[in-house]
Amino acid sequence: MVHGVFVGGHVLELLSHHIVHGEVVVPGACYLQMIITGCTTFMRRDQAWCVESLGFAGPLVLRLLEGKLEEPTELQLVIHTDGRSRWRVKS
Repeated sequence: MVHGVFVGGHVLELLSHHIVHGEVVVPGACYLQMIITGCTTFMRRDQAWCVESLGFAGPLVLRLLEGKLEEPTELQLVIHTDGRSRWRVKS
């Protein structure tokens, strides 16, 4: 199952305040929020879950040109249900 959202509008406005070395960087908390939202939206309410082995391959840097993204950027939450559910957030 894939759930995705394009970065823009209100989301871009919120993220644009997270500046690292002069560039907009998507904070790790954004990815965690996607996982939490995905779990609570797509899984049964009586199903317990937890986040384990969390790692970040690299930062997602948003490059702006005149206040808009240089290129469209999508964040995706991929939920695999193969007996033991696992999630992958990619951008």
